Amino acid sequence: ELQQALNDAFKDMRKAGLIARQNFSCCGNCAGYEMTQIAVKRRKSGKTVNGCVFYHAQDNAHKERGEEFYLGFGKMNSSEIGTIGLETDKVGQFVCAALSQHGIKHNWDGKAETRIQVIGLVSDFCQYHPETKLDGSHECDTCLKEIVARGIERAAEDREQKEIFAKETGAI
Repeated sequence: ELQQALNDAFKDMRKAGLIARQNFSCCGNCAGYEMTQIAVKRRKSGKTVNGCVFYHAQDNAHKERGEEFYLGFGKMNSSEIGTIGLETDKVGQFVCAALSQHGIKHNWDGKAETRIQVIGLVSDFCQYHPETKLDGSHECDTCLKEIVARGIERAAEDREQKEIFAKETGAI
């Protein structure tokens, strides 16, 4: 679920002129360098580049373990053609808006020098206690009812998907 939401958010960011990459490069330094090289090529070919956003392989490892991870973002500086992209804080605001639009819980202090923390899907957190992930460890009555309801809903969706698959494959 989170990966699909990220894919959709990154697609929207690319449509808006950002160079947006997932699991890109080994680390932040290498990713920044490589993003700048891509931006220079795009600018030389006449394309608009409004900035960049990425998470690198180290962050991807955290994501794959279900942990929080971080997005790098901003404008780029090339010795060849100068500054490429909007001001970093503007890029960050746009990235946060795209994440929110796709239901991705994140945290950012609004500072250009701070990466954006991706926490998970909004739907995976308690609406009454937003800092609490719905993983069964949170036990207020309201939240327990929500966890049970989500479990019933997911079980119904699973049954429906199995029925559709069975019909499509002729198993029924």
